[in-house]
Amino acid sequence: MVPTENSINSVQTCRRIVDFADEHKLVINPAAGYTYYVKNYHESGRCPCDSKRLECPCPEAISDVEKNGCCKCRLFWRDLKTFKESHLKEG
Repeated sequence: MVPTENSINSVQTCRRIVDFADEHKLVINPAAGYTYYVKNYHESGRCPCDSKRLECPCPEAISDVEKNGCCKCRLFWRDLKTFKESHLKEG
């Protein structure tokens, strides 16, 4: 089976997300993973965080995490503790 351009792009986006999280010591949303975000990114052509942001992961994600504990679309989290506390408050 020959990989399609879309599947190659999805794999590349997944790699960017994982590398970005690793480089910045961030946690990827453990409930949703990143496949939802990759699908959304490829369908919309924009970052799931904000329609004005063209890249995923977007450079603004780091400042979002520093300020709020997670990025705007909740893909990246400061740490697992912050993720858990946020979800306990919502429940």
